[in-house]
Amino acid sequence: MATEIERDELGSSTQGAYRTRGDTGATGEAQRIADVGKAEAKAMWEDTKASVRSALNEKQSSTATDIGELAGALRNAARGINQDRPVAHIAAHAADSLDRLSGTLRNKDFDRLMHEVQSFARSQPAVFLGMAVAAGFLATRFLKSSTSHTDIGSEPERRRYDTGPERATSIAGSEPPFPYDPRRT
Repeated sequence: MATEIERDELGSSTQGAYRTRGDTGATGEAQRIADVGKAEAKAMWEDTKASVRSALNEKQSSTATDIGELAGALRNAARGINQDRPVAHIAAHAADSLDRLSGTLRNKDFDRLMHEVQSFARSQPAVFLGMAVAAGFLATRFLKSSTSHTDIGSEPERRRYDTGPERATSIAGSEPPFPYDPRRT
């Protein structure tokens, strides 16, 4: 039969290579469709990489500007402190370091920066890990400090401690307010 599947005589029985006799037209068409699909997928991947790279370059530029502004503010704060105090020297040194970082971010493309970070991480893994932990700790502290704190006099806090009958009917089916503080009523 023309469409019968048989073992490829060149392949071994463990490889399991198959071919279809008399079906070269359909195989050629399937190969062409697969090639077109691969080309389209590659083009989409390249477009996605280009758009991500563009967004990262924009973010890199805005971050460099923000760091430069932070360095300027830190330098101004250092000038306002008595120059004999060690804090003034530390602030000035930190401002210089931030200026260098800002310049590096402005002058290098994202791919080159990533290559430098990777090579630093490979050459100094302990330092890189320590810096990553410190950055994570600082980011966590920053995020915790930037969340809004409700003071005890705010409306949600007053409702939390309100135990009056109107509160009981407004939250029917829910647990009673806890902790109860009799001094709050």
